[in-house]
Amino acid sequence: MTIIPQYTPHIARTQAHEQISLLWTLAKSAKKAGNPSLVGDIVSKTAEITERYYDNCGKHAPADVLERLASLILFDDITDPHPDKMTREEYPIMSESQRDERLADEVSDVWADAVATDGRDYSLPTRENRRKLR
Repeated sequence: MTIIPQYTPHIARTQAHEQISLLWTLAKSAKKAGNPSLVGDIVSKTAEITERYYDNCGKHAPADVLERLASLILFDDITDPHPDKMTREEYPIMSESQRDERLADEVSDVWADAVATDGRDYSLPTRENRRKLR
């Protein structure tokens, strides 16, 4: 992949997005082929894109460009579908869908405090069921 050697200041954002889209395509195709993307290579290309942007425009890249570059660097961590990822890795990162799945499977701490390992609920009753209603 070749990086654009000069960004034109008035269309630099568009050129940067085109380069990032190309990097995303390469990362996705490598993942589909079973080859993990090389984080070092992606980080070096990301650094090259941001440095070229700054050299040619005299200011840092906009937030949307930097956000896409950050997501690209974390591509392997975000797309790891392993269900035990949170305990397997030192610093795990969940995607939004993985976070939603995890929250759906979790049980409230209040429930865990009241129910014993035998499955019986030992919490104090909140209402006396034998009492007649008036």
